[in-house]
Amino acid sequence: MMTWEDLKQDQPRVSKVLDQSLLHQRVAHAYIFTGPDGTRIDEAALLFAQRMLCRSHQPESPCGECSECRRVLSGNHPDVHDVRPDGASIKIDQIRALQKEFSYTSMEAGIKVYFVHEAHLLTVQAANSLLKFLEEPERNTVAILLTSRPSSLLETILSRCQMLTFQPLSREALLQKLHGEGISKAKAALLSSLTQDPSTALAWAEDEWFATARNVVIQLNKALVDQPRETLPIVQEDWLNVLKDTDHPALLFDILLLWHRDILMVQTGETERLSFPDQQDVLHRQHLQQSKRKTADQVAVILETRRNLDVNANIPLLLEQMAFRLQEG
Repeated sequence: MMTWEDLKQDQPRVSKVLDQSLLHQRVAHAYIFTGPDGTRIDEAALLFAQRMLCRSHQPESPCGECSECRRVLSGNHPDVHDVRPDGASIKIDQIRALQKEFSYTSMEAGIKVYFVHEAHLLTVQAANSLLKFLEEPERNTVAILLTSRPSSLLETILSRCQMLTFQPLSREALLQKLHGEGISKAKAALLSSLTQDPSTALAWAEDEWFATARNVVIQLNKALVDQPRETLPIVQEDWLNVLKDTDHPALLFDILLLWHRDILMVQTGETERLSFPDQQDVLHRQHLQQSKRKTADQVAVILETRRNLDVNANIPLLLEQMAFRLQEG
């Protein structure tokens, strides 16, 4: 779970705005928390609710230990309410139920908070009902709308909320976090090229499949450099086995694409941001053997194979075709 210190470090602008609103007792009646995947807006919303309701009244962060903080985190606080999509959308009956709930007096702290998750999935009727609620909010009510697509919200809703935009974690910041968790430099470099989400990166780091996927990509490219005849057996056996063990086969091809990006970076002398920093010898030999045009052609082959995964069930044939075309360039 995110701490306020994490929020300050990862989202300094957002944390400053929230700090100032709490310090000067100018909490807005409605916020929009928005940001791409990995920016942890849901956790930040819970943290803000804890900060407003915490009984310890610490000036800089919620204590995380009092009954208020614990109940907010567990989803059992009587004055904190969640609205989530019911199926593919948030429906008007859900907003009406929320309005009815908020017509009652706050049970404990005098503040009532509600979250609308994936607010861009509000139906037109639900959005208009929510708008009325925002226009005439109950006293001591704070709304937090969470969305990755604020442009899908009604302009009238946007105008009645304070929008806080969460920025993606930089590659350098993610690398630092991963190193702090004991992840090796080589593995952290690849993870931080694949995702900006610390939780996803840590989950992949602990997954044996990820380590295997990284290794088979390295093996394939070593074969292309030193033993081209071994390319086909590697994709027929090792690659096929790796693909059978995952529900996200495209990730293996994303790793392969990052290898080819590294070739281009070595060709241009930009080696500071390599995804495979421990393989510079192989990358260097590969770039000496092929032109930028050949590398670009290989990237096109990989992208085409990746796209065909979803429409062609004959994966062994796709891999064989990819192997032959990578050798040809």
